[in-house]
Amino acid sequence: MSICKHAPYSTALLVITCGYCVALAQEQQKPAPACGGDEIARGTVSRVVDARTFVLADGREVRLAAIEAPLLPLPQDSGAAPGGAAAKAALDALVGGDEVVLRRAEAAGDRYGRVVAYAFAVRDGEEIFAQGELLLMGAWVCWALLTKYQVP
Repeated sequence: MSICKHAPYSTALLVITCGYCVALAQEQQKPAPACGGDEIARGTVSRVVDARTFVLADGREVRLAAIEAPLLPLPQDSGAAPGGAAAKAALDALVGGDEVVLRRAEAAGDRYGRVVAYAFAVRDGEEIFAQGELLLMGAWVCWALLTKYQVP
C-alpha cells in the first residue's frame, strides 16, 4: 500500500490536530501576573551574603522571594551540597554593586528581619528580573507553588 494514497487523509488529520492544539493553547493562555507587586524600595547592592541574600548600601538585608539556592557550606560541614559558592558568585555578578528595584512579595519580611522581595537589577535604564535570570542559570529552584506569582 502506497503512502501517497493516504496523503490527503494524513494531511487532513495533521491540520485538524494542529488546529486543535493551537485552539487549546489559546484557550489556556492567560496573562501571567508580573513577578512582584508595587515598588517597595530602590538601592545599591553593597554586598552579596549568599546565593539568595544581599545587603543594600543603607544596611537593609534583602532575601530573594520565591527562590531557593544551594547554601554556602559551614566551616564544620564537610557534606554540604555543592554549588553554594558558585551560586553566590553568580548572584554577585548579576546584582553586586548595581542599583536594584525591589518589588513587593507576599511576605514583606522574614523572621530574621530581612526584606523579602522580587529584585530587578537596573542596567542601562532597564530592569532585569534577578530571580528569572538566576533560574535560567540552573542552580536555583523556583518556589512558585508557595506564592501567587509565576516566573515567566
